This record gives sequence, structure tokens and C-alpha cells, in this order.
Amino acid sequence: MKDISKKVLAVIDDHEKNGDVYHDRTDIIARVQGSYPEITEDEINMTLIHLSQDGYLIRIDDDYCVTETHYAEDQAARQIAEIIRHNEPPTVLDAASALAAVEAELGFRLSSGQHEAIRGALGHRMSIITGGPGTGKTTVLKVLCDAFVASGDTGGICLMAPTGKAARRLSEQTRRPAATVHSILQRLDREDSYLASSLVVVDEASMLSITLLYDLLKVISSGARLVLVGDPDQLPAVGPGRVLADLMASGLPTYRLQSNFRQSCHSLICEDLKLIKERTPALRFNSDEILLLETMSSQDTEYLALSIYLALRAEHGNQVQMLTPVGPAGGVCSARQFNCLAQDHINPHAPDKLEVVIDGTTYRLGDRVIQLQNNSFARNGDIGTIVGIVGDSSITIQIRFDFMEDGVICYPLRELEGGLIQLAYALTIHKAQGSEYDYVVIPLANEHVFSWSNNMIYTAISRAKKRVVLVGSRWLLEHAIQTSLPPCRSEFAEKIRRYLAEPAA
Repeated sequence: MKDISKKVLAVIDDHEKNGDVYHDRTDIIARVQGSYPEITEDEINMTLIHLSQDGYLIRIDDDYCVTETHYAEDQAARQIAEIIRHNEPPTVLDAASALAAVEAELGFRLSSGQHEAIRGALGHRMSIITGGPGTGKTTVLKVLCDAFVASGDTGGICLMAPTGKAARRLSEQTRRPAATVHSILQRLDREDSYLASSLVVVDEASMLSITLLYDLLKVISSGARLVLVGDPDQLPAVGPGRVLADLMASGLPTYRLQSNFRQSCHSLICEDLKLIKERTPALRFNSDEILLLETMSSQDTEYLALSIYLALRAEHGNQVQMLTPVGPAGGVCSARQFNCLAQDHINPHAPDKLEVVIDGTTYRLGDRVIQLQNNSFARNGDIGTIVGIVGDSSITIQIRFDFMEDGVICYPLRELEGGLIQLAYALTIHKAQGSEYDYVVIPLANEHVFSWSNNMIYTAISRAKKRVVLVGSRWLLEHAIQTSLPPCRSEFAEKIRRYLAEPAA
């Protein structure tokens, strides 16, 4: 029975990654038997009863949820409702004077929308700054930090993001230290302390799960200003809840940046992203910015997408990226398949070329790779190049990551086993979130119909700064634009409204 309990919990935990907090009993049975057909329905029902009695799960009518997730959702909703009721910071800052001083030092003036966002962030305990790609969020974050310092507040600034790659970009953009939310929470837990900073900024907040938000709210002092920055139209967190969208609907002050600073105001990428957000499938195309090449089959899609990627890469190097919704599962037009094909063309086997096999994948000197886990050397999502394979009985892989000006990171072979790196000629769209490339190639294979949604195609196209090439099915593109993400079975937004309706304590 213990073995079955582990399997049932693992299936529920895996499904939480799709955003659901609550899981219908019938769905749990179907998913468990889909993975473990030897387990009977009666055994699953009995296991659910025992897991509820032992406190691992909570049963609500015919739904079950992980106890810790249910508690996090409830407590986070209570805290957000309390913040909305009392959203004035304990200290008042002269935001106008601080902004004027920063603008004078920078030598340019912000847009009215950027002004409003910064003043709002400095004027509330908690607020949200949102906007699509190229709307100036980077500038706002830097000026927000500079203005906070210029205001005379000496409480300190803490910058964080859900992933290591996003934290690194945040640090580069603001020229201030930044770390992952997890690493900061782990440090505070070890020290048994609270976050002392007076200004806390979380970038890429669309990637926050409900449990991560609750853990963050627990360690922030009531005197701090918390600013969440993100784009709700991008892919949500791989975890329970749709946090950013629910918070934006809750009544928290939300400042939307709309002016486009990345592309020309009349660029097709910019215009088509607006159409995608509006669920309008009638996109416009040209050969310079956004191009659609239709094919007759998924095999044709794969061949043509690969050919275009190779041609662009020969001219523009690592600023060209293949993006697809499907990764290690493999199959036609998956990241796994494209990585094998691209490696064969870009970095093929040669008798005099060093190579090593890790977890069934061959890696060669010169291969592009992505790190998949945080460690003390690099972060989840960092991309680099294998520049050395050294040793005989004890092999070491030397990787120079793109964020490094010189030097290498040396990984013993045993440390790379178990999924620390993958080839990076092609990436899943989830892995590319938070990154930008000059050129993006996106295959549209009908086999991936259930992987595409409006958020997925929006995120994929918005990674490109100069040009997007879509290859494959026009029908699938239009289907993706008009397909919403499956509803998230969470009560976070409803609970915030419910607690707001209660008399204030």
C-alpha cells in the first residue's frame, strides 16, 4: 500500500504542474491507471482515503488537493486581502523628486506610463507592473531601483526572479545583485530570519506558483514595498495556480505598460502580437519580420524548419533559435528530434573530434548546451558551448556559458549524468521564456495540436527581436491563437474576494 501511495501522490504532484490545485477523484483514477494499469480502482480509492486520513491530502466533496498547497492558497489569499485593505506603505517617499533626479542623471525622460508605474510602485505596499515584450519593463525596473535610492530610503533593495536565468538577466538590466526566489527563501530558512529589504522586486512573476508566492509573503516585512513584474499573456508557472492573472484581477494596483520600445511601432511582430492577445487569427506576414511557410506534412515541416534554421544560423550564429512546444518526449518536430538533426549538420561526428555519451545523448566538442538545474556555477536555463572534453579514466567536460567573458566551468562526467544538461540547438518554448533572440524559427506540426495555446504561440513569437519564421500548418497557427489554456482548478481569486468581503479584523 505504501508503494501505491507514493505512485498516487506522484501522479497528483505531476498534475499540479499544469496549474490545478484541486483534482477530481475520477481524474485521479484515470491518470493513475494511465501510468500504472496494474493498480485497480478500488486500490486507488482506498489509497485516497488513507492519504486523507494521514494528512497528505484534503478531501472537499469529490475533489482532493495536496494539504500544503491548499493551505498555501488559503493563507496567501488572506494576506493579499489584508494588503489590499491596507496598501499604504508606512513611510511616504517623494517619488516625483526622486524620479526627476534620476531622469536628469540618465539624460532622458520616461513615458507617462513608465512614470505612473514607478510612482505607483513606490506608493503602495504591493503593486503589479505588467506589459508585453518591448514595452519598457527593463527601463522601469532600473529607474525604480535608482529612484528608491534617490528618495533617501536606506532599507535596501532585494531583486529576485523564479528562475536562475531570469535572475541573471534582472541583475544585468538593473546593474544590481539579483537571485532566485528559491535561493533567497532557502537562505532565510537556514538563518531563521525575515527579508530585511524595504523594496522587493520579483521579475517574471507570471512564473510564480501559489506555493512560491505564499512562501515569499511569509518572509516580507509589513514595511516593505513588494513589486511584481510580468506578462500574464506569457506561459504561467509550472506549478499550482495562475498567480499573476488572479492577483491582477484581485484589486491590487496594476500598471500596464503599452508603448513598444523594442520594435518599431509599426513592426509586424508588434502588430501581430496585439492580434494574438485579442485572439484574432488574421495575422499579417512579410518576408522581413514575420513569415509563414505552409507545408503539406509534418515531415515536410521538420525538414523545411531545419533547413531555414541552418541557413539563418550560418549567417547569424547563436542569435538564431528553434522553438517548439514539445521537448524530451521526442517525435516529429520536437526539441529532442531537432537537436539530433541539427547536431548532425552543425557538429557531426568525425574521427578526430572528441565526444562523450551522457544519459544516452552524444555530446561533442563545440556543441551548444543548456543547463537544466541551478548549482553554484550556473543556473537553470543558462546556455553555453562545450569547449573541452579532457581526461581518460576520469572525464571532465568544460563549458563556457554565454554569460562568461572568459574562463570555463569544469564538470566531472558523473555530475552531468541524471539530466544536468541538454543540447540547445532547439529549445522548448517553456525553456526560452525570459530570453530574447534576433531570429526565431517555429515549427507548426499537427501532432502538437494539444500542446499549443494562445499563451504558447504568444510566448514563442515574442521571443524574437528581428524576425520570426513560422513553418507548417496555417490551421494549427489559427487554432493556437484561438485556444485558451485549460481552466486552472484553483480558488485563489475567489478566496481573495471572499476574504475582502468579510469585515476587517
